Order: sequence, then C-alpha cells, then structure tokens
Amino acid sequence: MDDFDPILDSLEGWVESAARNRIERLKKADPRSVDRENLEQFAKAIRRLNQGERDHLRNVNWDEYGNLRGLLRAVEQTIAGQRSVEEVTDDLKSISAVPTLEERDAGSEILERLLSLPDGSRSVLAQVRDLEYERRVALHDLLKSDRDARAALSRKMNVTDRQLKEQLYQLPRRRVSE
Repeated sequence: MDDFDPILDSLEGWVESAARNRIERLKKADPRSVDRENLEQFAKAIRRLNQGERDHLRNVNWDEYGNLRGLLRAVEQTIAGQRSVEEVTDDLKSISAVPTLEERDAGSEILERLLSLPDGSRSVLAQVRDLEYERRVALHDLLKSDRDARAALSRKMNVTDRQLKEQLYQLPRRRVSE
C-alpha cells in the first residue's frame, strides 16, 4: 500500500478523536452512574502508535483481513483498547476463511441452503419448513442408530432412554400446519 502512512494517520486521528469525544459525553452523564476517575485514566491511556507499531501494521497483508475495515479495527484495539499491536494482529481473522461450525450462525446456514435450492414457486416459509423437517429426520435417524449419542442426549436432557425414545418418535412427523 503506497499510501499506507497517510491512511494510518487519518485512522489514528479519527479513532483518538472518537474515543475522546465518547469519554467527554460519558463524563456529562449522571455522576452516580459513571466512574469519572476510571474515565480519566482511560483518556490518559489513549495514545498514538509508535514507529514500531506502525511498521508492524504496515507489514500485515490487509487484503486478507478486510483492508481498511481490518486496519481500522486493529488501530482501535491498539489505541483505545490498550492491547499490543502484536496481540491484535495475531487475533485477526481472515475474511476469506470459511467459518467453523461454531462461528456460523443458524440464519446464514439456512440462507445458504435456501439459495442452493432449485427455483420454484413455493413460499420461503414452506421451504424453511422443509429444511426444518429434513433436520428433524436426520436427528431422528442419528439418535435411532447411535446408542452413545442417544445416551449422551438422555443425560444432557435429564430424561430416561425410554422417555427420549418416546420423544424421538415425534421428530420425523410432519406438523399439521406444514
């Protein structure tokens, strides 16, 4: 990035100004709900990046971490978040990385499945119901065939194996409104 230094200067100034303005707004709030002494200490800790930190940020491939968005986050966390620039850059997540199952949210997963379905005239609601039904059937089949998974779920749900089997009977059934 040829224009890295001017961009970094602008981001630093913006982050510093935004943090100080927020502190001033908080100071004007109800004195009983704001720890002014702590705010003063926080304001004193806001600082500019030193040359080593600037060099470290310059050597990061920002294309991989969201360009300006990633750089802004790193500057915010270093200047106002009081974290080391090394710690911040070590925690950066690549924008091209495929999220793990834990990182994915259910809405994104359902959207991805809906977008992969063939075009049709059915409503979104009907298609979501079909996806939910598929998941219930898959869970039923898994628990029916895997005794260990069923035992783990019984323990977790605090029910007997028999009670769980009775409940599993209901999983693959279509609901009346479907």
